[in-house]
Amino acid sequence: LAQRNIGIIMHEILNQADNATEITALIEKSQVDGKLSGEQAAEMKHIIEREFSRSEVAEWFGEWDDVRCESDILCTHEAGTRRPDRVMTKGRHAVVVDYKFGAEKARSHRRQIIRYITLLRQMGYTEIEGYLWYLTLGEIEQVEDELGF
Repeated sequence: LAQRNIGIIMHEILNQADNATEITALIEKSQVDGKLSGEQAAEMKHIIEREFSRSEVAEWFGEWDDVRCESDILCTHEAGTRRPDRVMTKGRHAVVVDYKFGAEKARSHRRQIIRYITLLRQMGYTEIEGYLWYLTLGEIEQVEDELGF
């Protein structure tokens, strides 16, 4: 399978799971279903184990008032919708995370998070954090919008 297909499968898994144990079980199911090879499943489990040792990731999959994965946000100022990978909210606090599985970082990734932050602010959230989670690279990049939030 191409890296892109693995990324698509892992996006689906992360969207269905609430914690590392569920993610690992879904990786194993994907292997049994023939979607991932044994080697790919082992690599993904290793990445999840490594990434969930980070405090940010553990928090993202922790206790929130609301968690939305791949949910549409309607845009009032431009046509269409936006669909962040994971948005967690508690009161006026919102955290938006976009998963990346490729080996490259693009400026468009940062612009994407800034758009999500702007939309969340328009929805009334006052404390907003935005992150790019490069799972394959093992990096988390915090993104701040032009207002510095």
